[in-house]
Amino acid sequence: MPNIGVAERQTYDQQVRSKFLRVDENATLGVHDRVVIADSTEGAVTVTLPNVGEAAGKIFTVTAPAGNTNNVVIAHGGESLNWSNITLNAANAKAALYSDGVTWFRIAS
Repeated sequence: MPNIGVAERQTYDQQVRSKFLRVDENATLGVHDRVVIADSTEGAVTVTLPNVGEAAGKIFTVTAPAGNTNNVVIAHGGESLNWSNITLNAANAKAALYSDGVTWFRIAS
């Protein structure tokens, strides 16, 4: 890591480190929001993945923590080939998704 100032360091960190995101309402992810905890205790939540091309080579995880009583739906922005929304409908349910730049693949659950 080169010797850089605070503002440059923050920009660098945002570009190279995965970001943890906790949501309790519908959310559209950016390419750095790669670890998501979706709390649906108050109502169903839809998590929309970022553009499949911009996320090429990245893995995203979405988890519905203990206590979830409603569905967490994982959607895409409309550009992934052969996509069907994924529904997490149980507490502690999870999905890991990979983008090859054209298609989102569910690689673990």
